[in-house]
Amino acid sequence: MPAAAINPQTIRFPKKCPHCGRPAEGTYAVAAVRGFDAFVGSYTVPLLLDVPVCRDAFERRRGAALAALIAVLLLVAIAGGAAVWLAIRGAWLGAIPLGAVAVLLAAGGRAGWDGAALDRWILGLSVRSVSSTEVRLQFSRRDYYDAWAKLNHVKRPHA
Repeated sequence: MPAAAINPQTIRFPKKCPHCGRPAEGTYAVAAVRGFDAFVGSYTVPLLLDVPVCRDAFERRRGAALAALIAVLLLVAIAGGAAVWLAIRGAWLGAIPLGAVAVLLAAGGRAGWDGAALDRWILGLSVRSVSSTEVRLQFSRRDYYDAWAKLNHVKRPHA
């Protein structure tokens, strides 16, 4: 999977969808994942990059975000509640894994990993904030990466 690091102020995207390669009909704001600093640093709105996408990719990503949000909230509530219930009854072998699932799902949402996974799966690219002056993009499609690299004067991809 090709990847590249670039200053977010200078980034440009081809006028085609990274998912299917069709001409773009709009944009989808992809958030740069922050990582573990979201837990110890102050909470800020992540960097948003407007990526040109086709209508199908836009609708699928928006629908997947809603479904994932509902599923994660339900799983955190159910797993967390079941973990507490089992812990009160002294069933630690069941409480610990359920509590861990609830914590990991909540942590993934706080760090933005859930949205990045959907971006990579549906849109075909994900963005990670490396610093205030650099973001790292990963692309699923080589042909889209090649078009993107020409616009951004990238000489060689990162491994």
